[in-house]
Amino acid sequence: MHMGKTFFVLLSAVAGLAFAMPQAAAQPLVVSLMAYKVTVTSEGREAFAVADKAQPSDVIEYRATYANASEHALTAVSPEIPIPVGLTWIAGGDPAGTAPAPTPPGPVAASLDGKTFAALPLLDDGGRPIAAALVRALRWSIPVIKPGETVTISVRATVNRTSANAETSAR
Repeated sequence: MHMGKTFFVLLSAVAGLAFAMPQAAAQPLVVSLMAYKVTVTSEGREAFAVADKAQPSDVIEYRATYANASEHALTAVSPEIPIPVGLTWIAGGDPAGTAPAPTPPGPVAASLDGKTFAALPLLDDGGRPIAAALVRALRWSIPVIKPGETVTISVRATVNRTSANAETSAR
């Protein structure tokens, strides 16, 4: 879809998130995904607005919420958030890449293709860090989600300046 320099942030509540559930698939894990444009107010505080479109250099925060609607604990939940083509993951969650992730827990693994994951930090064959722009998905490890408990994970990404025709979808 050609939209000039405007990017559309398409959301899908459940279909857009890939996640691994425990063996007992009958245990309901309710998943939602939202995208927010992150801005800074004149007072220096962050502000969030639902992101239905974004421009190059905008910061987008994807928030995935996992709620255990069952009467039993869910174990070994491994949610993933894809980083759409046209966006660059902001390691650490802030535009400078220096602050801790905005919502614990932080990601434990990353993928360059959205399929094969390796522990963070990703390193090349020479032991050098792989550029965040190459990361296409992040994975978390949540040992237990208790009955009635909700866990929120988030990731921030910057809309690339050179991807004028990229579609940014949570898939």
